[in-house]
Amino acid sequence: MFSKRFRRLRLQSITREDTILRRPTVAEATAVAAASFLASYYVSGENNLLAAGIVLGGLAIASSLPSRVEEAFIAGLRINLKVPRSMVEGEKREGVMLVENRTPIPLVARIALEAEDGVGVEPNNVEVSMGPLSRSFVKIVVKPMFGRYKIAARIEDVRSPLGLWSLRPKRLHAAAEVIASPEPEDLREELGVLVKPGALGRGVQGSGLDYRSFREYQPGDDPRSIEWKLTSRRGLPVVRETEGAQSSKPVKLILAVQPQHYRKPIYNSPYAAVARRLYTISLKLAEEGVRHRVLLPDSHGFRELRITTPRDVLELGLALAIYSPESWVGDFAAAISALSREEGAPAIVVAPRGALEGLGALDGLYLVEV
Repeated sequence: MFSKRFRRLRLQSITREDTILRRPTVAEATAVAAASFLASYYVSGENNLLAAGIVLGGLAIASSLPSRVEEAFIAGLRINLKVPRSMVEGEKREGVMLVENRTPIPLVARIALEAEDGVGVEPNNVEVSMGPLSRSFVKIVVKPMFGRYKIAARIEDVRSPLGLWSLRPKRLHAAAEVIASPEPEDLREELGVLVKPGALGRGVQGSGLDYRSFREYQPGDDPRSIEWKLTSRRGLPVVRETEGAQSSKPVKLILAVQPQHYRKPIYNSPYAAVARRLYTISLKLAEEGVRHRVLLPDSHGFRELRITTPRDVLELGLALAIYSPESWVGDFAAAISALSREEGAPAIVVAPRGALEGLGALDGLYLVEV
């Protein structure tokens, strides 16, 4: 398979300026020629071996000249980088770097792995020896912090196993992206007041057995609470309202950040601290069965993510990793206050410390400053 692809290479694709050639010095070529001559003449003294030594010396001298065949070696190389795209902050995962040699020549490639600040990659440099028409797999370990990062693998140079020639490619590289969701914080005591029964007063799912009354189904209700017999008699979907579910309206969880809170490296910015706290609160609410909506601000309003199960929280973590705050037009504190009063549902606002000084005390509003 590889030999056919190699034969289909055109001269134009080989002779482009894809490489920078390093010529062996005259001293290197002379040393190889002298070693071949001495080994042939003094070991056996036969003329045919002496001629072979002279030929080898001539080939060594010829290798100091630029050759188009050497550029074909680069044209026959392939590199690919495969790492897990979705990860958790601080988690170590293994990836694979694939290097293919589609040429009929053995070679040695020196590869450098580069990553943005916030993600660790091991090893940083690796040297791969490959035979003709072969491939090699190199295991790598990735450990990211919270955020989105890029990892690149670049071939520094390629040389022959004997060191007679060396090439330096220009555009032979591979890249991959890693998105790491935040790691939940240990805030059991701080969050206990928010998730205990009756604290928020809304959006809490009951057991489904101790029902208090019946009401008409509304979007966002748990389908498991539908009373099918009563629904068939009335012709409209009816749900049981349990003791824990005082209202069907989900809790609002608002991320109150501005572009000045977002800077690189992301994992060490005020935004990252707020995102970790919001992610932890959302995960705790989902584990306690509290339905809620996460609202992320942008230049046109708020983007909404509905959270009903812990699986939805995992998607929230990835959304926070790729989220970038946009400039808000108008009074940001007033917009947060107006959003908190909508629909009569309680709201939890997570913001950097001192960012919402103009936000007054409101009934059903919980302000968490980080």
